Amino acid sequence: MAGVDAVLEPTWVAVTPKMFKRGRDENEPWGRVNPRYVIDETGLEKHTVEYFLRRLHDAGWIRTASRGRYEFVEDPRETDTT
Repeated sequence: MAGVDAVLEPTWVAVTPKMFKRGRDENEPWGRVNPRYVIDETGLEKHTVEYFLRRLHDAGWIRTASRGRYEFVEDPRETDTT
């Protein structure tokens, strides 16, 4: 997808997409998180989580599904460029 920024802070990118992708390989619901879930799973502070969710949103990795809920769009590291 054009406009997806593949260069975000490595630690955050390693953790967050995994949260969005949980359940994908098990045919369970996946792809949506809210800030509280991320805070509970990572132990990060609220302002840090909100900052990185905004960055992922602005980069095109996620979109707003509804108020306070974010939906996975794509991980540009998985995109086939051939």
